[in-house]
Amino acid sequence: MSTAVLYIRVSTDEQAIKGYSQRSQKERLIKFCQLHNVEILDIIFEDYSAKNFKRPAWSAMMVRIKRNKLFHPDQILFTTWDRFSRNIGDAYYMIAQLERLNVRPQATEQELDFAIPENKIILAVYLASSQAENERRSISIRQGIKKARQEGHWTSNAPFGYSRQFSTTGKKSVVIKEPEASYVKSAFGLLAEGGANTKSVYDKLKFLGMECSISHFWRIIKNPFYCGLVAVPGSVDEKPHLADGIHQGLVSKLLFYKVQDILDSRKHRTFISPKKETLLFRGFLYCPICNSKLTGIASKGKSKHYYYYHCRSKCGFRVRAERINDLLFLELAKLTADKPYADLYKKVLKTIREEFFEEQSVTQRSFSVSIDKLIGRVLKANELLLKGEIEAEDFRLIRNDCEKSISLIGLEMDRVTSAMKENENSLNKSVLDFSYPGRLLDKLELPDKIKLLTLMLVDRIVASSEPKIEDITNDTVRLIYNLSSLKISAKISYENRVKNDDFNLVSRICNLEFEKETAIDDDLAIKVGDFLENYAKLTIKVLS
Repeated sequence: MSTAVLYIRVSTDEQAIKGYSQRSQKERLIKFCQLHNVEILDIIFEDYSAKNFKRPAWSAMMVRIKRNKLFHPDQILFTTWDRFSRNIGDAYYMIAQLERLNVRPQATEQELDFAIPENKIILAVYLASSQAENERRSISIRQGIKKARQEGHWTSNAPFGYSRQFSTTGKKSVVIKEPEASYVKSAFGLLAEGGANTKSVYDKLKFLGMECSISHFWRIIKNPFYCGLVAVPGSVDEKPHLADGIHQGLVSKLLFYKVQDILDSRKHRTFISPKKETLLFRGFLYCPICNSKLTGIASKGKSKHYYYYHCRSKCGFRVRAERINDLLFLELAKLTADKPYADLYKKVLKTIREEFFEEQSVTQRSFSVSIDKLIGRVLKANELLLKGEIEAEDFRLIRNDCEKSISLIGLEMDRVTSAMKENENSLNKSVLDFSYPGRLLDKLELPDKIKLLTLMLVDRIVASSEPKIEDITNDTVRLIYNLSSLKISAKISYENRVKNDDFNLVSRICNLEFEKETAIDDDLAIKVGDFLENYAKLTIKVLS
């Protein structure tokens, strides 16, 4: 009489999709053993995928066969070959391992005699069919997930601060869950202020009652789901991207990306060499002798390096970088924006940051609603206590939980209120940074300094001992900063002026110049509008 172990495997999705049953497999295998006079040594049940052999029950069985001399079956029986494996390579490797142990795998409903070479071809068909089915199902699942993500649906477990909810029609959705959502809002708000590091923000929120690990907290503050976006996985012909989600975000996109910029700047903070900072105008300066573009060099002195703008041509011109820089900075310091443009710039800046201001207003309203709900919950619990429907201990737990949440929301309301007041102050500072560009230039990091200079300067500046502001700045800057040397005359009809309150930047600029009795064409007005918007984006980086 031969001996056998019955291996019964079914994965959760197979039970749901195809109705596979462990009981059914067991009955068929036992019946086969009775008909063929096979002694059953053990019955192994597995609830795991067959994409590989890293399965708990299978691994334990193999260890037992290798180590226990009293447990050595002649066969491992299963109903069909897809119960054994859905991967051709893994299947042949496992069959070879079993043969070395003198154990023969066999499917009772797809019996094969391995002594017949042609049967190995049939085995390959069985295994290939199972693997193809598995891969096709995997592709279908991935496509379904991608399609759902493209439509804004969240296909994974509800993130921290949200919970799953079923509608009356049975559809799943994610909804905001308190107090976790307030912790997330506080995290982004505190990080956006820039003063506190990530660990200190995490410790503060954990002290207030947030329950998550530091690694989970890092995943939270990097997850675009919280600003209303859903990550769509990539494919062969498409890169991963973000889609607008149908769920309600906890923070604005502006706030989320501001936090990402702060986190990235801390992660990738690099030392800027004195050479790069000292040779700031390299790329703008040209030789006064041969008109070639100047490069930068460093010359080693007794105690330090000295930097020069240097011409590579035969003329050999060079000039101390520090001297030219000081002359150019002195000229830029003379710029003072025309007041009408300063007022227009403030409107542009507010428009760009409108989403952020709206986020703060919505947050204030949501905080008030949340506090009202928590107070109502305490009052309701007190009413139930008086009626004797809940115990005093239950009431204390409810009250303490609500008081903790109210305390957290109160702290967050104070922070947001302070931030809103500070925002108005920072706007006024930003207008000063626009009116006097030298102020902003001092505050910016090196890459942004170069961006600002590119916005303001002409392409070619002759390295002169007496540079003039009118010669080094472009038409846009000369118009905005009211340099007397700029004379523009162009015909413009009264009908082209702005006759309504719509914020059309180009029309506003044309209208502004018309009122100054200076007419400009649309091309220059567009350049001025672009300048104002790009300048505002640089200013936002240094708002404090």
